Amino acid sequence: MFKPFTPQQDEVFDYSMKIVLVGDSGTGKTTLIQQYTKRLQQFIQPTIGVDFSVIYLQTTQDNVKLKCTVFDTAGQERFRSLATTFFKDADGILLVYDLTRRDSFANIPSWLTEIHKHAKNPTLTLELVANKLDLAADQRQVTMEQLKDMVDDCEAECSHEVGHVLSAEVSAMANLNLNETLEKLIWEILQRKRNPQHLQEQIQKYAITKHATQTTTTPNSSSNTTSLPPSSRYAKSKNNEQNCAGFQSKSINGYE
Repeated sequence: MFKPFTPQQDEVFDYSMKIVLVGDSGTGKTTLIQQYTKRLQQFIQPTIGVDFSVIYLQTTQDNVKLKCTVFDTAGQERFRSLATTFFKDADGILLVYDLTRRDSFANIPSWLTEIHKHAKNPTLTLELVANKLDLAADQRQVTMEQLKDMVDDCEAECSHEVGHVLSAEVSAMANLNLNETLEKLIWEILQRKRNPQHLQEQIQKYAITKHATQTTTTPNSSSNTTSLPPSSRYAKSKNNEQNCAGFQSKSINGYE
């Protein structure tokens, strides 16, 4: 599908794309991108603010050259507003959770709300990524079936923004399914960019739906709203908070 290449000075790329890594702190976002770019460090500190990497890829079939800028955002709550500023013109978002920590999975609807509020690209591609597959045998707290249900909910609630939602289970530390997962997202973005008719249809659909959403007034309110309804299965509730009690956001086994 893709092969890396080293660009020449003043290289002209066929396509450029912006990808944002988001998710709770300690889910392995930094490990994921460092592993893919062969820059994995033994000890990884929590990301402060935003870091970024540039990936140069070429399609194996027709030698289309891509420049992919990947922004690795901090998952801590105090950096949430900074992370969301990168959603505006993103082509793709990798929403990462830790399959050994149910709280990071339960927070996905909160991240989706932020994406809905700030993302402006009508052809945005979203991929839900369950990390730490290497620990799944005895520490798994989120099943593949629950991931599938979450994907179904995402597609239903975000259909006018992201359309088809991708998903995968990976291990960033053990480098399991990593290349396939990131390159699947890049491939989907590329197909949308290469299909002008599809792009125009998505823009029109986005504009119509956005307008309809903005003119909807919630009960007992005089102002318009564009809030995203919480996931029907995994919206935060008292039950969810009780189920997640005791699992704190922190760096685990070198992940961040």
